[in-house]
Amino acid sequence: MRRLIEFLLSKKHWFVFLLLQSFALFMLLSDGIYHRHLGWVFTGWVTGHANEIMTEGYSYLNLRDKNELLLAENARLKNRYIELERRVRDEAAQAHLPQLAALLDSVSTHLGQKTQFVTARIINLTNKTGEIYYIINRGRSHGLRRDMPVMSDRGVLGAVLDLSDSYAVIIPIINSKLRLSCTIKGKGYKGTLSSQGFARSVRLGDVPIHAQVSAGDTIQTSGFSFLFPEGLMVGVVQEADSTRMTGAAGAFANYKVSLATDFEQLSYVYVLLTPALEEAEELQKKILSSDNV
Repeated sequence: MRRLIEFLLSKKHWFVFLLLQSFALFMLLSDGIYHRHLGWVFTGWVTGHANEIMTEGYSYLNLRDKNELLLAENARLKNRYIELERRVRDEAAQAHLPQLAALLDSVSTHLGQKTQFVTARIINLTNKTGEIYYIINRGRSHGLRRDMPVMSDRGVLGAVLDLSDSYAVIIPIINSKLRLSCTIKGKGYKGTLSSQGFARSVRLGDVPIHAQVSAGDTIQTSGFSFLFPEGLMVGVVQEADSTRMTGAAGAFANYKVSLATDFEQLSYVYVLLTPALEEAEELQKKILSSDNV
């Protein structure tokens, strides 16, 4: 308390100055209409600027909250957009079902029963040392099993390589590890479809050298496989000129193939449920095991 009094006494001339200055200003503004008006203008100016500074300060302090609200709204709109985009793709996938059904008519005839399938969405693509694999959002809980054939709306895409309860890995026919037994429709010539890792490198090999093959000839699955039933659309012969390949079994022709499936525009696939082929594979396993006894 004593120090406070000493401080006030040491600065008393400043307090006297401020007091006299305030009194003089009061007398000036109280004397006449003009001076009072000037005082109101000055007071309004000071008050206005003070309010403006306070408002800007308040807005700055609330900027973080507003930013969080904007981020939350942006996330909500983005999720809504993704959901609408999925619905559009789902409708597009459903729109292709009649076209797929037409492709499967011949397969149903060969199997002696109506072919069923599961629609799945591609959620990821992996490229492991040049070998492409697709991951889809369907798995064991949706009725899928290993080695089931997979179609696009235009033709053969690949087969189920591995799966979990909710997801599956698809190996496509453009993967160099997958070789597909095929036949040329209407001519009966058999061959093996293979790829070097991309769609433009697909070729049909092991075709008899004497085969009469023309550009545009349709290539289908031969049925000589537990993966793919007979009659699935694969593609067409790109050009009639062939490459001569010589192996242990003799000379064969090798043709360039244009695939029916557009691998650059894939969003949805259709997994064929083919229990008949599974039964045949089980029988073969039993025969092989009995031969080893």
